[in-house]
Amino acid sequence: MSSYPEQSEDLLALLRDTLDGFSIQTDLDALDRISHNLKQLQTNRQTNIKNIQDDLKNLSNQLLTKKNLIDSIIEGETLEDRNAKREEKFKQELELNKNLKEINSTKQELSTNLNELLDEINDLNESYKTISNNSYIEQEDEENQVIILKLSVYKSFGISFDFKNNLIIIFNKKKNLSDFLKLDEEKFSDYFITNYIWDRI
Repeated sequence: MSSYPEQSEDLLALLRDTLDGFSIQTDLDALDRISHNLKQLQTNRQTNIKNIQDDLKNLSNQLLTKKNLIDSIIEGETLEDRNAKREEKFKQELELNKNLKEINSTKQELSTNLNELLDEINDLNESYKTISNNSYIEQEDEENQVIILKLSVYKSFGISFDFKNNLIIIFNKKKNLSDFLKLDEEKFSDYFITNYIWDRI
């Protein structure tokens, strides 16, 4: 049976032999390489993340720029359309005012002409009464010829006269309708009579 000191020596010899079988430097070099690779991977990862973030930021800026450009174009077109509509409306108002002035001027001119016609009608009425009282019409008489001529002109406008009943007869050729205005029932103003005739011829 071996003694305790001998067993201890054997154990120490075994440990020395075991340690002699390991290469400490080689293991340390391997650990250094592993550490270096891990650091490199971490660096690469951070670099990639930063690049991706930068790309996202650039894309975001580009998207915002394009959106602002589109909004600006839309707003610009809307403003242009509004200005065009406003200008067109202004032109239409000017044209309408011009037409209204022309219509009023024409109506005033026609009213004046009709007033003159009414005066002549009164003259013709008096002349007709005079001729009727004399019970004859002398065709050779120049004054009577003028009266007949004027009556023919009025008739061409659709205006005729019933002197016996004090009626003005207005015939509208387009509507094929006749209107009557009796002068002795009421005292009509010249303005009323003028508009009455003008609205119906």
